[in-house]
Amino acid sequence: MSFTPSTTNVNTSPVVGGNGAETTVLEAALSFETTMGTSSVKADIAAESAGDKTRKYRAGLLVGVGGITVGGSVSRQIDSDSLNADLATSRKRRAYDLGVSYAMGDYKFGIATAVGVNDVGTSLEDTEKKWSIGMQYAIDTGVTGTLTLIRAEYKDGNTGGVTDNNDGEAIIGQIKVSF
Repeated sequence: MSFTPSTTNVNTSPVVGGNGAETTVLEAALSFETTMGTSSVKADIAAESAGDKTRKYRAGLLVGVGGITVGGSVSRQIDSDSLNADLATSRKRRAYDLGVSYAMGDYKFGIATAVGVNDVGTSLEDTEKKWSIGMQYAIDTGVTGTLTLIRAEYKDGNTGGVTDNNDGEAIIGQIKVSF
């Protein structure tokens, strides 16, 4: 758990009752991890309250059985300020991700996706969608090589014009050395 009395950068107590600029933040998270032989489970839940402005909730789960690992998470942010409803200043957001990997000897293969949505007006949403596929190879003790293909797509719901939309691909390769 954590508590932030004020998000402004001053060494004074928050104004009682708030003045619109002060935000008190309260956060809490709970995590669980266990391993049984070659199987494992990791789960977490979290919540955040930022004054009277936003509420955030998140949950995640990661399950491993032998060489297969499946995981995902969901999050939601609620804008409590009715003045922001259906406006570009709305802080209402939601997101999820899901992935699976398979390890076989010196190789590891994986695929994942993630989607995020930000409300920016009445029936208008900015969206971000990504997916990736990759592999890792243990070249030697402490040396691994990875190759990943990523596709990302961004859509601006505010204008609906193609000039504000963006998408693309990337190929990333790396060699990691650890001592």
